Amino acid sequence: MWIPLTNCNKQIYLHSKLKESDEGFVKIYEIVSIEFDQYKLKLLEKNNEPPAVEVELNLSCKQLREFRFEVEDKTAP
Repeated sequence: MWIPLTNCNKQIYLHSKLKESDEGFVKIYEIVSIEFDQYKLKLLEKNNEPPAVEVELNLSCKQLREFRFEVEDKTAP
């Protein structure tokens, strides 16, 4: 289950999965490193397909919230 990202410190950990959805695509990322308020994301798939080239992003918590990322909730049944 995916929930809106509202509090990075409480919702994001190393290897957390994040989802970015927009018109026509869904991208799934994994958090590969965290340094202060900088989160390094690695693209795992786009529309259920692995990426042709490796893609990594460095984003702040504010940017993650602005882009309306969702975080995988592992506590949901």
